[in-house]
Amino acid sequence: MRKFYALSVLVLLAACATFTGGKKVTTTIPCIGAIGTTHASFFSKAFVKVGAPELSAPIAVQIQSMAFDRSTFTAYKKFRTAQGKEVTLEYVDTLDTKPRFFQLALSNVVQFTEQLNTERNRSLRTYIMQDRQHLLLSGVSFVTDEATALQLQKAVHFYLTSNAGELQLQGKTGKHKTTIPMAALQVFDFNTSGFCWQNNRYGKPEIALIVPKGAGCPPDLEKDASKIDDTKVYLKLQP
Repeated sequence: MRKFYALSVLVLLAACATFTGGKKVTTTIPCIGAIGTTHASFFSKAFVKVGAPELSAPIAVQIQSMAFDRSTFTAYKKFRTAQGKEVTLEYVDTLDTKPRFFQLALSNVVQFTEQLNTERNRSLRTYIMQDRQHLLLSGVSFVTDEATALQLQKAVHFYLTSNAGELQLQGKTGKHKTTIPMAALQVFDFNTSGFCWQNNRYGKPEIALIVPKGAGCPPDLEKDASKIDDTKVYLKLQP
Protein backbone atom coordinates (compact mmCIF):
# COMPACT_ATOMS: atom_id res chain seq x y z
CA MET A 1 0.00 0.00 0.00
CA ARG A 2 1.38 3.40 -0.94
CA LYS A 3 1.60 6.04 1.77
CA PHE A 4 -0.12 9.41 1.46
CA TYR A 5 2.11 12.46 1.78
CA ALA A 6 0.45 15.87 2.23
CA LEU A 7 2.44 18.62 0.52
CA SER A 8 1.75 22.36 0.64
CA VAL A 9 2.98 23.77 -2.66
CA LEU A 10 1.54 25.85 -5.45
CA VAL A 11 0.63 22.85 -7.58
CA LEU A 12 0.29 19.35 -6.16
CA LEU A 13 -0.08 16.55 -8.66
CA ALA A 14 -0.56 12.84 -8.21
CA ALA A 15 1.21 9.74 -9.41
CA CYS A 16 0.25 8.22 -12.75
CA ALA A 17 -0.78 4.77 -11.53
CA THR A 18 -4.15 3.26 -12.41
CA PHE A 19 -7.10 3.04 -10.01
CA THR A 20 -6.10 2.36 -6.42
CA GLY A 21 -9.49 1.69 -4.87
CA GLY A 22 -9.96 5.23 -3.64
CA LYS A 23 -6.73 5.50 -1.65
CA LYS A 24 -5.19 8.93 -2.18
CA VAL A 25 -1.73 8.63 -3.73
CA THR A 26 0.36 11.76 -3.93
CA THR A 27 3.71 12.47 -5.57
CA THR A 28 5.03 15.34 -7.65
CA ILE A 29 4.80 13.40 -10.94
CA PRO A 30 2.23 15.06 -13.23
CA CYS A 31 -0.03 12.98 -15.42
CA ILE A 32 -3.01 14.14 -17.40
CA GLY A 33 -5.77 11.54 -17.50
CA ALA A 34 -5.69 11.07 -13.72
CA ILE A 35 -8.89 11.29 -11.66
CA GLY A 36 -8.89 13.18 -8.37
CA THR A 37 -10.04 16.17 -6.37
CA THR A 38 -8.84 19.77 -6.26
CA HIS A 39 -8.12 21.93 -3.24
CA ALA A 40 -7.41 25.64 -3.45
CA SER A 41 -6.39 28.49 -1.16
CA PHE A 42 -5.23 32.05 -1.77
CA PHE A 43 -1.62 30.90 -2.10
CA SER A 44 -1.92 27.47 -3.66
CA LYS A 45 -4.03 24.92 -5.45
CA ALA A 46 -3.68 21.17 -5.40
CA PHE A 47 -4.80 18.10 -7.33
CA VAL A 48 -4.95 14.90 -5.28
CA LYS A 49 -5.23 11.75 -7.35
CA VAL A 50 -7.55 8.87 -6.45
CA GLY A 51 -7.07 6.83 -9.62
CA ALA A 52 -6.46 6.71 -13.36
CA PRO A 53 -7.92 4.65 -16.20
CA GLU A 54 -6.32 1.66 -17.85
CA LEU A 55 -6.04 2.42 -21.56
CA SER A 56 -6.39 -0.31 -24.16
CA ALA A 57 -5.31 2.04 -26.96
CA PRO A 58 -3.17 5.21 -27.13
CA ILE A 59 -5.01 8.50 -26.60
CA ALA A 60 -3.89 11.52 -28.62
CA VAL A 61 -2.70 14.52 -26.62
CA GLN A 62 -1.47 17.92 -27.72
CA ILE A 63 1.66 19.76 -26.62
CA GLN A 64 2.17 23.42 -27.51
CA SER A 65 5.11 25.72 -26.88
CA MET A 66 3.88 29.05 -25.52
CA ALA A 67 5.52 32.37 -24.63
CA PHE A 68 5.10 33.43 -21.03
CA ASP A 69 2.90 36.44 -20.35
CA ARG A 70 2.73 38.31 -17.05
CA SER A 71 0.01 36.04 -15.63
CA THR A 72 1.63 32.69 -16.48
CA PHE A 73 5.06 33.87 -15.35
CA THR A 74 3.62 34.97 -12.00
CA ALA A 75 2.17 31.46 -11.58
CA TYR A 76 5.56 29.96 -12.42
CA LYS A 77 7.37 32.23 -9.91
CA LYS A 78 4.93 31.28 -7.15
CA PHE A 79 5.46 27.60 -7.92
CA ARG A 80 9.27 27.88 -7.72
CA THR A 81 9.09 29.99 -4.56
CA ALA A 82 6.72 27.51 -2.90
CA GLN A 83 9.25 24.77 -3.65
CA GLY A 84 12.03 26.84 -2.13
CA LYS A 85 13.84 26.96 -5.48
CA GLU A 86 15.41 29.80 -7.40
CA VAL A 87 13.53 31.32 -10.33
CA THR A 88 15.99 30.64 -13.14
CA LEU A 89 13.96 32.15 -15.99
CA GLU A 90 13.95 35.89 -16.60
CA TYR A 91 10.85 37.69 -17.84
CA VAL A 92 10.84 41.34 -18.97
CA ASP A 93 7.44 42.60 -20.04
CA THR A 94 8.85 45.24 -22.44
CA LEU A 95 11.06 42.82 -24.37
CA ASP A 96 9.73 41.08 -27.49
CA THR A 97 11.58 37.84 -26.72
CA LYS A 98 9.97 36.01 -23.80
CA PRO A 99 10.88 32.70 -22.11
CA ARG A 100 8.65 29.80 -23.13
CA PHE A 101 6.74 26.98 -21.50
CA PHE A 102 4.69 24.01 -22.67
CA GLN A 103 0.98 23.23 -22.42
CA LEU A 104 -0.12 19.59 -22.46
CA ALA A 105 -3.79 18.71 -22.96
CA LEU A 106 -6.04 15.85 -24.05
CA SER A 107 -6.98 16.33 -27.69
CA ASN A 108 -9.07 13.21 -28.36
CA VAL A 109 -11.60 13.59 -25.55
CA VAL A 110 -14.16 11.39 -27.33
CA GLN A 111 -11.81 8.39 -27.41
CA PHE A 112 -10.78 9.01 -23.80
CA THR A 113 -14.46 9.00 -22.77
CA GLU A 114 -14.96 5.69 -24.58
CA GLN A 115 -12.01 4.24 -22.65
CA LEU A 116 -13.50 5.38 -19.33
CA ASN A 117 -16.73 3.56 -20.22
CA THR A 118 -15.06 0.21 -20.89
CA GLU A 119 -15.48 -2.79 -18.59
CA ARG A 120 -11.83 -2.67 -17.52
CA ASN A 121 -12.49 0.78 -15.98
CA ARG A 122 -15.79 -0.13 -14.32
CA SER A 123 -14.41 0.16 -10.76
CA LEU A 124 -12.93 3.59 -11.46
CA ARG A 125 -16.14 4.75 -13.15
CA THR A 126 -18.19 3.59 -10.14
CA TYR A 127 -15.88 5.52 -7.83
CA ILE A 128 -16.22 8.69 -9.93
CA MET A 129 -20.01 8.39 -9.70
CA GLN A 130 -19.93 8.50 -5.90
CA ASP A 131 -18.78 12.12 -5.69
CA ARG A 132 -19.28 15.04 -8.08
CA GLN A 133 -16.03 16.50 -6.77
CA HIS A 134 -14.04 13.85 -8.66
CA LEU A 135 -12.49 15.55 -11.67
CA LEU A 136 -10.27 14.71 -14.62
CA LEU A 137 -6.80 16.26 -14.82
CA SER A 138 -7.17 17.40 -18.42
CA GLY A 139 -4.25 19.78 -18.94
CA VAL A 140 -0.98 20.97 -17.41
CA SER A 141 1.45 23.85 -17.98
CA PHE A 142 5.12 23.12 -17.43
CA VAL A 143 8.75 23.97 -18.10
CA THR A 144 11.46 21.35 -18.49
CA ASP A 145 15.16 20.80 -19.03
CA GLU A 146 16.86 21.28 -22.41
CA ALA A 147 17.13 17.57 -23.21
CA THR A 148 13.42 16.93 -22.61
CA ALA A 149 12.47 20.12 -24.48
CA LEU A 150 14.45 18.82 -27.47
CA GLN A 151 12.54 15.51 -27.30
CA LEU A 152 9.26 17.43 -27.33
CA GLN A 153 10.32 19.60 -30.27
CA LYS A 154 11.42 16.62 -32.36
CA ALA A 155 8.25 14.58 -31.89
CA VAL A 156 5.38 15.08 -34.34
CA HIS A 157 2.59 13.29 -32.47
CA PHE A 158 1.99 12.69 -28.76
CA TYR A 159 -0.02 9.98 -27.01
CA LEU A 160 -1.08 8.93 -23.54
CA THR A 161 -0.59 5.18 -23.04
CA SER A 162 -0.79 2.55 -20.30
CA ASN A 163 2.24 0.48 -19.42
CA ALA A 164 2.38 -1.93 -16.46
CA GLY A 165 -0.37 -0.06 -14.65
CA GLU A 166 1.11 3.38 -15.27
CA LEU A 167 0.05 6.19 -17.62
CA GLN A 168 2.88 7.37 -19.85
CA LEU A 169 3.41 10.22 -22.29
CA GLN A 170 4.88 9.11 -25.61
CA GLY A 171 6.23 11.13 -28.52
CA LYS A 172 6.24 9.71 -32.04
CA THR A 173 8.05 10.70 -35.23
CA GLY A 174 7.43 8.32 -38.12
CA LYS A 175 8.01 4.83 -36.70
CA HIS A 176 10.19 6.08 -33.85
CA LYS A 177 8.61 6.29 -30.39
CA THR A 178 10.07 7.82 -27.27
CA THR A 179 8.77 8.00 -23.70
CA ILE A 180 8.78 11.48 -22.21
CA PRO A 181 9.99 11.32 -18.57
CA MET A 182 7.16 12.72 -16.43
CA ALA A 183 9.60 13.53 -13.61
CA ALA A 184 11.34 16.03 -15.92
CA LEU A 185 8.20 18.18 -16.26
CA GLN A 186 8.08 21.08 -13.78
CA VAL A 187 4.32 21.61 -13.69
CA PHE A 188 3.27 25.04 -12.41
CA ASP A 189 -0.43 25.06 -13.34
CA PHE A 190 -3.18 22.63 -14.32
CA ASN A 191 -6.74 22.42 -15.66
CA THR A 192 -9.49 20.00 -14.70
CA SER A 193 -12.74 18.81 -16.27
CA GLY A 194 -15.97 17.33 -14.97
CA PHE A 195 -18.35 14.65 -16.22
CA CYS A 196 -21.87 14.55 -17.65
CA TRP A 197 -23.77 11.27 -17.24
CA GLN A 198 -26.48 9.32 -18.99
CA ASN A 199 -27.82 5.77 -18.91
CA ASN A 200 -26.77 3.54 -21.78
CA ARG A 201 -29.29 1.37 -23.66
CA TYR A 202 -29.05 -1.25 -20.93
CA GLY A 203 -29.91 1.20 -18.16
CA LYS A 204 -26.36 1.45 -16.78
CA PRO A 205 -24.78 4.86 -16.05
CA GLU A 206 -22.03 5.93 -18.44
CA ILE A 207 -20.03 9.08 -19.06
CA ALA A 208 -21.59 10.91 -21.98
CA LEU A 209 -19.49 14.06 -22.04
CA ILE A 210 -16.39 15.61 -20.45
CA VAL A 211 -16.70 19.36 -19.86
CA PRO A 212 -14.39 22.02 -18.37
CA LYS A 213 -14.65 22.47 -14.60
CA GLY A 214 -17.55 24.77 -13.76
CA ALA A 215 -19.36 24.21 -17.08
CA GLY A 216 -22.89 22.82 -17.04
CA CYS A 217 -24.22 19.74 -18.79
CA PRO A 218 -26.75 19.73 -21.66
CA PRO A 219 -30.41 19.41 -20.53
CA ASP A 220 -30.58 15.68 -21.32
CA LEU A 221 -27.48 14.85 -19.24
CA GLU A 222 -26.74 14.98 -15.51
CA LYS A 223 -23.73 16.16 -13.50
CA ASP A 224 -24.92 13.83 -10.72
CA ALA A 225 -25.16 10.24 -11.98
CA SER A 226 -27.67 9.36 -9.23
CA LYS A 227 -30.19 11.78 -10.78
CA ILE A 228 -30.40 10.03 -14.15
CA ASP A 229 -34.02 9.39 -15.08
CA ASP A 230 -34.49 5.64 -15.61
CA THR A 231 -37.77 6.23 -17.50
CA LYS A 232 -35.84 7.72 -20.43
CA VAL A 233 -34.04 4.42 -20.90
CA TYR A 234 -37.31 2.48 -20.65
CA LEU A 235 -38.87 4.63 -23.36
CA LYS A 236 -35.85 4.18 -25.66
CA LEU A 237 -36.21 0.39 -25.47
CA GLN A 238 -39.89 0.39 -26.42
CA PRO A 239 -40.62 -0.95 -29.97
